[in-house]
Amino acid sequence: MAQQIFVGGKARVPSRLVAGSSNATIGKKIKPDCKGYFLTAPNHRVKESIDPKKPLLIYDGGCGFCSRWIRRWQAVTGDRVRYEPSESAAPRFPEIPASEFARAVQWVGADGRRAAGAEAVFLALATATFYGRFALWLYVRISVFARTSEALYRWVAAHRK
Repeated sequence: MAQQIFVGGKARVPSRLVAGSSNATIGKKIKPDCKGYFLTAPNHRVKESIDPKKPLLIYDGGCGFCSRWIRRWQAVTGDRVRYEPSESAAPRFPEIPASEFARAVQWVGADGRRAAGAEAVFLALATATFYGRFALWLYVRISVFARTSEALYRWVAAHRK
């Protein structure tokens, strides 16, 4: 199934994600996870969520750079998002390969949907600030912004240690 995106009351499947797919579900309303913006990939779900009311951001706890940024994001998001190092979260989420934990932060929504990398960061920040919601809106609506954000995230992740 194609990825659906919820923005301001309508679910849509962006053409950049579908690429000729005939199984796209357009117009189906889905529950937003963070103030009206929700990216959902039905084929990227996990079975377990500790607190069904709060999303979880999983990060590399052994990385000092990652831990510093997580502390900054915790100060911004407060108790709206839970944060947990991958070392302790990985056994509870066997659906997420260890290579994914090493590659990027992992977002596990309250309903089990997941995202990674820049998308995960924008989803976390969108729960708390206008700037986070605006960045998520740009990510959803402007494919160049999404590709650039992911490329920058990959570059930083490759040079973080």
